[in-house]
Amino acid sequence: AMPFIAGKSGKVVSGSTTINVENWSFTWTVEELECTTTGSGQAREFIAGLTEGEGEFESCWDTTNPIITSPPNIIPGKFVDLSLYIDATRRFRMTAYITEVETELEAEGTVSYTASFMMSGALVTTPG
Repeated sequence: AMPFIAGKSGKVVSGSTTINVENWSFTWTVEELECTTTGSGQAREFIAGLTEGEGEFESCWDTTNPIITSPPNIIPGKFVDLSLYIDATRRFRMTAYITEVETELEAEGTVSYTASFMMSGALVTTPG
């Protein structure tokens, strides 16, 4: 078997409520702090600062599991226990602050939404 993972097994979970999504993205970064001194041998030096993360997920509006109910509570200004699964067991888990929910309606398509979030605190779980 190939050591790669197909995206078809991914999902988003808010609390204990599964949100079936078309896609999700998550960017995990660390702030770089420059600490170059006269003793740095004419080269810049850096240390790690604070970590942060942000992302979004997209899906069709599901009337049987509306995102604005509690749970899953995907409402701007709310904090949720969010897990972004890359397969059945591997996930990024965090407390997420919901920053935006953009809803889109297409006359010849579906009603869909994009929910954006920022990580609050450190990652609780990272995929192995």
